[in-house]
Amino acid sequence: MAEFVNVHIGSQLQVSSALPGNEGSPENRARDPLVFGKGRQAIPGTIFASGSVLVGSPISYQLEAKPEAALMVARPNPGTNPKAADAESIFKVTTKSNKGPMPKDIVLGDRGAGPVGIQVSSLLIDIFDLKGINIVTPKLTLTGKKEHTGMNLKTGVEVRTGTCNETGFKFRSGVLFNSGISKISSICKVPLTNGRIFTGKALIDKDLILLTLREKERG
Repeated sequence: MAEFVNVHIGSQLQVSSALPGNEGSPENRARDPLVFGKGRQAIPGTIFASGSVLVGSPISYQLEAKPEAALMVARPNPGTNPKAADAESIFKVTTKSNKGPMPKDIVLGDRGAGPVGIQVSSLLIDIFDLKGINIVTPKLTLTGKKEHTGMNLKTGVEVRTGTCNETGFKFRSGVLFNSGISKISSICKVPLTNGRIFTGKALIDKDLILLTLREKERG
């Protein structure tokens, strides 16, 4: 393998597999990309590799002759490349000093024809969003502790199965329909409650509550 200290590519860099029996790598329209253009139509600064690409320390991927992905990224090795290892992040995307943020700056998969599976194993996920987060899914499963701060707006049918423990102040404005058993172990203040069976202690006269409910039904 030839070795160079510095190599400058003026327009395009392509790494393609040679056809069997050929010493070089002739152009092959069935293999080489059309999206980068050719000749005068070529887009400068483009790179194409027909196989896998590894960026960072090779120690993170140690399976011999068996790439784990088409694009593999790892933190640089501080022993062999300490200057590169000083980078704070392994992978970063930004719009600083460039065109402002767009809705499709980062796209994973295509709706309908090209969905992809996403698996995340993280230490921490910290999201600061400027407008909103929309999730469309037939099923959402959360395991663990859930903490919510701010306004919570729910539209549609909500089904809860199992134990639901809520601690703290909860404000609800509007009509609440509950067709099951509700057990409240704290102070509950409501202007009007309509039901059939109530057990427990009320801080005001129950007869007055019943009289008020009957007058509401008559009126």
